[in-house]
Amino acid sequence: MGELNHELWAELYSPIPNPYRFHTGFDFGYGSTLLPLVDFIKYQDENPVHPDQQWSLIADSTGEYIAQGSHWVNTKGYFITEKQPLFPILEDILLAP
Repeated sequence: MGELNHELWAELYSPIPNPYRFHTGFDFGYGSTLLPLVDFIKYQDENPVHPDQQWSLIADSTGEYIAQGSHWVNTKGYFITEKQPLFPILEDILLAP
């Protein structure tokens, strides 16, 4: 399949739009999909989500990337996807600079 980039990731797993606020970023054609922590927690309280459908946007000295799961350190926001991978995604998805 080749290297997984954020466009292919969005196509495969379908991140949901943030239902609470607009213009949070990462619009893949259906509205902004980035959830700040407060929205992420609220959504999960209202709609329990499998851990494999939770993703974190992380920024560090190497750049920004999407990592599977809920991370707390250096996290800029979260994504929840409609679909979950058939197997764990072991490599983070680096965003182009």
